[in-house]
Amino acid sequence: MFLQFLGIFLNVVHVLKFAFDGVGVEKCDMVGNLAAIVSECLMILMLLLIAKGWTITRMVMKCKLLTFAVWAAYLCFDIFLFVWNRVEIDVIEDIDEYQTWPGWLTLSFRLSIMVWFLLELR
Repeated sequence: MFLQFLGIFLNVVHVLKFAFDGVGVEKCDMVGNLAAIVSECLMILMLLLIAKGWTITRMVMKCKLLTFAVWAAYLCFDIFLFVWNRVEIDVIEDIDEYQTWPGWLTLSFRLSIMVWFLLELR
């Protein structure tokens, strides 16, 4: 929750400075977005752990290594796609994040994790 707050706060600092001088604080924007990504990934991990029944029906979890490996891969992949999106997309063009290859790959990986989550719930 702190990472989400930090990400939103840094993005607000960037946007407020951008509103006044047209440049903003690029480091606040970058760190804020990275904090938001890590926060979302931690939320996905918590949802997967709860779907597997951890702390609800049992304290010991099966397939622990697989769960954490997929989560770590998702975190690294999401950060890689974020950097790719920042490098590839021209700031002058009015393109949404999800109209690019990195955005589509992020959505497809999130959908696959969502299917895994739903399968764990049954």
